[in-house]
Amino acid sequence: MKKYAVAGSPVLHSKSPAIFNRLFQKYGIDSFYTKLSAINSESVIKLAHIIGVNGLNITAPFKELILPYVSIKESSVLQIGACNTLVFDNHISAYNFDCDGVVESIRAEFIDFSNIKALVMGAGGAAKAAVYGLQKEGILATVVNRTYEKAVSMSLIFNCEVIKVEEISKNILSNFDLIVNTLEYPYHLFDFAMIESGVLLDANYKDSIFVNLSDQGLVRLVDGKKWLMHHAIKSFNCFTGINASMSDVESVFEEAIKISSTVICLSGMPGVGKSSLGKVLAKRLGFEFLDSDILIENHYGMSVSAIFEKYGESHFRDTEQKIISDCLQKTNLILSIGGGALTRVGTIEMLRKKALVITLMCDLDCLHERLTIENRPLFKNKDSKSILKKIFDQRFNNYFISSDLIFYNQDVSIEQAVEFLVSDIRKSGIV
Repeated sequence: MKKYAVAGSPVLHSKSPAIFNRLFQKYGIDSFYTKLSAINSESVIKLAHIIGVNGLNITAPFKELILPYVSIKESSVLQIGACNTLVFDNHISAYNFDCDGVVESIRAEFIDFSNIKALVMGAGGAAKAAVYGLQKEGILATVVNRTYEKAVSMSLIFNCEVIKVEEISKNILSNFDLIVNTLEYPYHLFDFAMIESGVLLDANYKDSIFVNLSDQGLVRLVDGKKWLMHHAIKSFNCFTGINASMSDVESVFEEAIKISSTVICLSGMPGVGKSSLGKVLAKRLGFEFLDSDILIENHYGMSVSAIFEKYGESHFRDTEQKIISDCLQKTNLILSIGGGALTRVGTIEMLRKKALVITLMCDLDCLHERLTIENRPLFKNKDSKSILKKIFDQRFNNYFISSDLIFYNQDVSIEQAVEFLVSDIRKSGIV
């Protein structure tokens, strides 16, 4: 099975897994796509290597920050200074399909691109891709950004015009046929009531603040979904060599993402930090915290190790699955599950339906340092390092396909990790 993912922060809201997994299924490709998260770009790359990913889509804030870890940069990446697609082979190759997404999204709105003037809001990686793509089509681009110096820096790269926020007026805006917003939070950049005509492409495909302008007939609003869908088609081709159609991805976009505001499950290898992080995360969110291993120990009145010795692993997994099922009936719960819980297909299916599954991950050396081997029945009286690697290899695909998010829980304090996850959870509208 080949492994793909989208990496960013926030990232839980992303529909990319739904799009790519549907395409993999349609074309009979043995691959799976999920979401990755880490506190910085270096950790994203470390996590990607642990997982052994074949490709990544990159979103904010990593589009520019990830480039120092890339070996081969496609021409648009070199020009833009940002990427949104990585391919892992013998080297890491970077591509930027945001520029294609912008151009293809607006193509139907204009008879041709002659004499079109565009205002691009923002100066980050997406804005650079937009300017690059528009200029390749002969469209004159002007940049406006809260921080004027960043806009000026862009103008030096792309030889485009820059305008100060305070210079924006109705008369100025009327000169533009197209406005492209690349800002996640464009509020207060300028008074959007001054926009009275033209085409507006908003990168934010969820709850665009420009819908009212469209409803009033002032602008032709191009949904940011098109941008993402065109980018997805290009990335899918890059990953697989297959040319998917727009109709292949349109229907997926209308489907709801599975988001649970009631149970968040923490999975991963023994020693990855599920219980330690889970307790703090639960307190931060005001949720209850439960650990399936502790619940099982309370049920039998003996340790997990003793249960294994007396009843065997199969009996333990039966009990574990039943206890996890009972926990999934609760609300506002952080549930830490045992490292081997996902060896059961039934447990995986149950969690995928009823919980938001966050898998914590770190490298094997880190796991071994954290483990108290004598209290772990699967490692007792054995070469713990080699057994640990064998178990990781056996379980990894199950961790991967069951995850809504894989988080790199290494080189980060519990408090940092919790704040990072809480931010993503809340920005994605889960709680």
